[in-house]
Amino acid sequence: RAVKNAVHSFVEISFDGGSSWRQYQVGGGGRTIRDITEPDWAKYTQTAGGLIKRCMNRRVTRQSASPQHGFSTLSGAGIELLLAALQEYNRLPMDTRDSKRLPEGWETLLSPQFFHACRAQTDQWGMIIVKSLKMVEQLHDIPADYLDEEHHEPLSKIISKAPATMINDAWLNWLCTLYQLVPDYAKRFVLTILQWQTDGGEHPELSRAVAQMSLSYPLKPIEINDRNFFESSDEQLQNLFRGLAETLPGSRRLSDKLIRQSISRQLHYHPGDNSVLVPEKMLSGGPAFLHQTTAEQYKTVIFDLVSTSTVVINNKINEQIKQGIKPHMVKMLADLPATDLQTMVKTLYFYWLAAHQGSHCGGPIWLCSHYSICCVTRLPTCGRYFVSSDGTRKVHLPAQLIKEYFCQPEAEVVHGDEFLLLLDEFLGLIRA
Repeated sequence: RAVKNAVHSFVEISFDGGSSWRQYQVGGGGRTIRDITEPDWAKYTQTAGGLIKRCMNRRVTRQSASPQHGFSTLSGAGIELLLAALQEYNRLPMDTRDSKRLPEGWETLLSPQFFHACRAQTDQWGMIIVKSLKMVEQLHDIPADYLDEEHHEPLSKIISKAPATMINDAWLNWLCTLYQLVPDYAKRFVLTILQWQTDGGEHPELSRAVAQMSLSYPLKPIEINDRNFFESSDEQLQNLFRGLAETLPGSRRLSDKLIRQSISRQLHYHPGDNSVLVPEKMLSGGPAFLHQTTAEQYKTVIFDLVSTSTVVINNKINEQIKQGIKPHMVKMLADLPATDLQTMVKTLYFYWLAAHQGSHCGGPIWLCSHYSICCVTRLPTCGRYFVSSDGTRKVHLPAQLIKEYFCQPEAEVVHGDEFLLLLDEFLGLIRA
């Protein structure tokens, strides 16, 4: 086909019946071949002004490029189709892109297999990937969890099949470069891969670099209020859970971290209980009796639920239910309107955690849903916001970054294994 506009013309040839095209320059300087990366026309949809019509089998192209059965079935031709689909996505006008979604299977292009197969052109295709992600961002406001498990899971499976020789510094450095260039909503996706591949200690220098990248992650959770946070606005149900949680002993493990002793010393003219005379102060004629008081101060607690596995929580609770729960506890929970006992125990666990926050602090901070949502509340529920669904991999943000975002340098951040240790302590309190 011939492509023309007001100032230029060139020839494109397709080897697959129109699914993808390669540009040929046929000028007097000799023939050169290159893949198309930028269209040369201004108004692609106005077919009356040009000779090229939009490819009608675009959806078929995208599906045929998808690695439905793993990278082993994605041959060199499959890679070409996938790259062509991504190029075509870049050429489409914004109002015609399908539901803001990138071509199916695009995440394959981040795999070590692709990097190894296209080593000579990875910088070029890296820029095309970055451009495509930025184009998605231009359509609408993209949530932080836009690239969710449906993208992570297939990519994780592909990476897991890669030979150890492909998981090398060259590929990881390429991903580090992409992380710096992609828009904020896509950084979580790339950082998840980098953390996963550098946690084992086999790449110490890159591991330190990824740790620094984690500290600069663009954390921007949306704060939701209590009313929007609850699955149910049943105040009676909330009060029942809160009252039941208050009947349980507190966590020694968590209380030791949240309670801080503060000592106040003041000089007075008159003696008091436990006051100490300071002779040199008396000789100077000033207040000479030193009063010392001790008070407890509570730190703010931030529960990072993103790094916590829903599956592990449910398994631990189910195992305890099988072993037995205190009879009076079972009776009280069974009387509450819920689908199952597991949900009731899990909800009670969150209320028990919230009860540890000091009354003057307002409430604990809950950070959830891929770090895209936060809430300050004493009345938690186990709703869909609370513990994010389990994907193959999750990003983990350092406590330092979380405390800096909330301007709480002295706060205690509970996440990961610490959260599960507290669950074990809670289950011990309700064990029969």
